[in-house]
Amino acid sequence: LIWIPDRRPFFISDIPLVITIHDFVPELFSRTLSVKSRIWHKIFSYKRLYSLSTAFLVPSLTTGSRIKNKKYEITYEGVTVPKCIVSPLIAKQNKEKKFFFCISPLDPRKRLDWIINSAKRFTHVNFVIAGIKPGDSRFSKSKINSMPNIIFLGEITNEEKFWLYKNAEALIAVSQYEGFDLPVLEALIVKCPVIMSDIGVHRELYNADFFVKTEDDLLLGIKRIQLGYKNIAKIRGNYSWEMAAKRALLFFGRVIADKNRNRGGYGYGNNHSQNPKRRITN
Repeated sequence: LIWIPDRRPFFISDIPLVITIHDFVPELFSRTLSVKSRIWHKIFSYKRLYSLSTAFLVPSLTTGSRIKNKKYEITYEGVTVPKCIVSPLIAKQNKEKKFFFCISPLDPRKRLDWIINSAKRFTHVNFVIAGIKPGDSRFSKSKINSMPNIIFLGEITNEEKFWLYKNAEALIAVSQYEGFDLPVLEALIVKCPVIMSDIGVHRELYNADFFVKTEDDLLLGIKRIQLGYKNIAKIRGNYSWEMAAKRALLFFGRVIADKNRNRGGYGYGNNHSQNPKRRITN
């Protein structure tokens, strides 16, 4: 069996091929991608991968539900909390001021404009945004780098990221679409409140009392946090890298067994149980 962990070059053979599809951003939001990314994903499009693959691994039912007439297994994702967390230097310089945290590239799908507009309304708190490089040409052409309560960190380490989760008023995750959205799970694991968008994968994985549908909802969510409504959303399942690995290995075994039996159809099926021991008997 050959496993391809994402959309990348691979050779074609008669060996069973399982490909991980994280999301359908290239198909659903191609206009938000750079020209280079669009060319890459046109070469390794889902249509091409579908025609060559035996089956797929996906991180959520939200992603898997778009795969038609071919088998897939949901592995979910996991979190590894670092043993030591480190405060970013710029956070130390602004330690007297409360802050909301966001991980967002300059991608319209991430609704960064909503966060910028929120920063204009809530000037007494900082909005710390990781993932944006100040040297980005799109950044330099924008006006957002002149707002004093918006702090851009660029690339950060895993230790710095978890420090920000643990010290932020809340994580803001209002993306228009995600295949899993790992930062939300990371934040919830360390008891950081999350203001999350009302999208399929958030509804699938978390039981929250408030979801953001509009920009006004985001303003309301920030206000709720400031008034003390810091209810932590409940995680619906047991999501860990160990469980993800077990699910993947069991699925690989079923794919190989099916190939060895030379059956006309795939005998392993789409089984989405949280318990891998139960799945292997189905």
